[in-house]
Amino acid sequence: MAAPTFSGVPLLVIGALLMAAGCSGSAAETEPAPPPGPTPFSKDVDFLRMHTEVVVLSGADGAEVAVAPAYQGRVMTSTTGGEKAPSFGWIGRAAVESGRRDPHMNVFGGEDRFWLGPEGGQFALYFAPGVKFDLDHWQVPAAFDWDVWDVSSRSSSEVRFRKHMSLVNYSRTTLYVDVDRIVRVLDPDVAQKALAISAGASVRMVAFESENTVSNAGRDPWTEASGLVSVWILGQFKPTPSTTIVVPYAEGAPASLGPVVNDAYFGKVPANRLAVKPSAIFFRADGQYRAKIGLSPARALGIAGSYDSATHVLTIVPIVHVESRAEFAAKIIIATLGANLLGALIFVAARRRRQAASAS
Repeated sequence: MAAPTFSGVPLLVIGALLMAAGCSGSAAETEPAPPPGPTPFSKDVDFLRMHTEVVVLSGADGAEVAVAPAYQGRVMTSTTGGEKAPSFGWIGRAAVESGRRDPHMNVFGGEDRFWLGPEGGQFALYFAPGVKFDLDHWQVPAAFDWDVWDVSSRSSSEVRFRKHMSLVNYSRTTLYVDVDRIVRVLDPDVAQKALAISAGASVRMVAFESENTVSNAGRDPWTEASGLVSVWILGQFKPTPSTTIVVPYAEGAPASLGPVVNDAYFGKVPANRLAVKPSAIFFRADGQYRAKIGLSPARALGIAGSYDSATHVLTIVPIVHVESRAEFAAKIIIATLGANLLGALIFVAARRRRQAASAS
């Protein structure tokens, strides 16, 4: 009995300290180091190849995407190519260099990594049956934290992984799961069509998508009474002092749509780091404070992004609804833009996506 194909979840969650995304605890527990300076893509790939296999996928005009099979088929970083070929993904160098399995989770980083949910609750996958729900007992399952994923096929622009896993949730239900994961580079024309925009000739772009299929590999059906699973895609990008995350949202009364944003996951986000404006939320991403915000499905418009005003790098993350609310496809698109396109791409894409949804 197969589960639907999807990548991402209906709750859109953005972490301001991208190097710590996915961790639990108080925002005041740690003082993060200053964000690193820009690193060329080739140097990041060379570093990774000193410790693990790297599959580099190629796209148009020098765009490249680096994928690591030993790190669960995650996209580690990408580049638009061109002069100096900047590298966009945040890499957990300490975890990569150590070669040791760390308690709780291994912070390898990467722009697109596969996890499963739920994290907590009666069907939690991150807590053994009967233990307390606290950080001491929180553990990412080895299948998508430490295990090597098998490469089943590859080409110059696409790599496919398969993984069989056995998971026991908090209610002691054993779930046998087969995962089929494809990472592919997208042509610029395909990416622009997906975003309903037309980029100028001066724009350099790298675009990729991960397609993740989760299937029930056991004899017993998955039911709400015994616990289900959800695909949880996380991305870690390099923070800078000049980077701001932008999240468009559906406007409307809280009585019908709920709060605009949940900003209290790790304690209230300070006002100098989060601004809620009409139609969009602005969230500082300088890597100096760990925090997280969330939007409900009623508020989320299926797109978020960030802009670095110093380097003119725009990152766009659409979550595209497919056929039904149970199916999702997530695409990560990174574009280096001229100043004349500042802020335009993400809002135009969000507006057109909302109009298309209204028309249908």
